[in-house]
Amino acid sequence: MVRSQIIRAGAILITTAVGVAALGPVAAPVHAANRPARIHHNQQYQGYLMATPSSTSAPTTLTIQTPNRGQVSVSVTSSTKIIRLYGAASGLDEFSANDVLQVRGTTTARGAVTAAWIRDISIHAAYGRLAGLVTAVTPTSVSVVVGRDPHTPFVYGQNITIPVGASTAVVSGTTTITGSVGSLAAGNRIVALGVYNNNSRTFQSTFRIRVLGMGGSVRPHPVAYTGYLTTAPLTTTVPVSLTIQTPRDGQVTVAVDASAKIVRRFNGASSLDELGANDVLQVQGVTTAPGVVAAALIRDTSIQEAYTRLVGQVTAVTPAAVSVVVQRDASGRAPFGYGQNLTLPVGASTQAISGTTTTTGSTGVIATGAQITALGVFDRIANAFQSTFRIRILKG
Repeated sequence: MVRSQIIRAGAILITTAVGVAALGPVAAPVHAANRPARIHHNQQYQGYLMATPSSTSAPTTLTIQTPNRGQVSVSVTSSTKIIRLYGAASGLDEFSANDVLQVRGTTTARGAVTAAWIRDISIHAAYGRLAGLVTAVTPTSVSVVVGRDPHTPFVYGQNITIPVGASTAVVSGTTTITGSVGSLAAGNRIVALGVYNNNSRTFQSTFRIRVLGMGGSVRPHPVAYTGYLTTAPLTTTVPVSLTIQTPRDGQVTVAVDASAKIVRRFNGASSLDELGANDVLQVQGVTTAPGVVAAALIRDTSIQEAYTRLVGQVTAVTPAAVSVVVQRDASGRAPFGYGQNLTLPVGASTQAISGTTTTTGSTGVIATGAQITALGVFDRIANAFQSTFRIRILKG
């Protein structure tokens, strides 16, 4: 009995050994980095669209920047369903750069997905309503200044252009014309419905324009923005346009004319030649177009009121200092005597601005004979600048 059990156990061991040998040597484990990407169905991503689609028809490829998976390549096929925020049908021709997209589909490689479904949450399914006064008409668009309307998300006095396409209906009384501006003219009061993109701040399409009548006026509406100046002013004389980067409204163009008041942080008088790149500006004015404001007041919160202003001509330059002879300051804010000789110390934080170029801690762009404006801390007892905040080259 015992012997037969031993024989059977030995047979099992031999059979097992033969089976393992038949399988051949065991392959070494594949390193994770060399494994092919697994195909995952129903993967979901969210990110902003890196660029407007190069094609408005499928097949095409989009790229989105996600918060924790980097850039993802999205393949769009003829079977991909594209919708707006609340589920209404959309299309590639409604997409704009920086729209926030939600994508669901199948991964085909690392960082790549074939989309079954794309939702553009920057485009609302509900039509945006616009009431205002027509300012200009072309065969394919109508320019409108926004009027008062409790149902509109737009700013009173804002200027907006609405597109007129093949399916746009223009209603005047009992007459409806489709795909044409018809009898629309400057001065018409209208109400319009269309698909509005909150990201690009534009109408993607217009469903209907109803003419209410003629006449009326819209007063400009005051607005306020805070943002950093993207580059130093191209010129120090008005009129000029500045660009500020705001935290919520993107880039805003600031039109500055002779009526605009420019002040420092604590309301000390300032001017364009004191502004530099990355200064934080508070702008008050009226909108003249989407993302454009005509400035009434600009406050540069990066410039303290205590800085002393100097206008002069450079007589000598060293790596650590600039010698200047004082010239007349049209602003009347300089406490120096005409023809007085002063030295401006140049430290590690001193900014030198030439055109739109700013260098820090160097006198490399400053030459003898240049006309400059300077801001710094001036000691009236010692009759000398203790430090220099900024030197702006007016004429080289």
